[in-house]
Amino acid sequence: MVEISTVAAKPSWSIMIFCIVSLLLGSYVLYSGIKNLENANQSGEWSTANGSIISSDVRNEIKNSNGRSSTVYFPRVAYQYIVGNNSFISDRISFGDYGSGSESRAIGIAGKYPMGSQVTVHYNPSDPSQSVIETGVNFGAYLNPAIGLIFVIVGALGLFFSFRNSESS
Repeated sequence: MVEISTVAAKPSWSIMIFCIVSLLLGSYVLYSGIKNLENANQSGEWSTANGSIISSDVRNEIKNSNGRSSTVYFPRVAYQYIVGNNSFISDRISFGDYGSGSESRAIGIAGKYPMGSQVTVHYNPSDPSQSVIETGVNFGAYLNPAIGLIFVIVGALGLFFSFRNSESS
């Protein structure tokens, strides 16, 4: 008669490390994304100051992925404003302003803010260095929380199934 022994499978350290890193990184991205969404939502209620555009252009970056390259265009608008006796310079147009594959979209955004023009700057009264010239939540503001949540789920499920499989063996 053949005797069969069972040995409990141990979770792979490399998989566990990947899952822990995914969980930690995802938690950080999720947290910062949620804070960004909160700021975007509150920005319409922030204090305002008069500002002036000090530069406005479009920057492009070539991204390479899987042997293919693509160009991503970013509207770059810098503005200066004064709160109390302090002068600030910022380049945040809105919360969630990310690049686009459409050059015309980036040119359109930058074109709304020609150099030398006057704008209303919305700044955080608790931290006047934090400001935007377009308030509210846009689609881009949801990207970081969504990506963070995916990493958290992958990490948590990976750890769960690693331990579950090792205990059931």
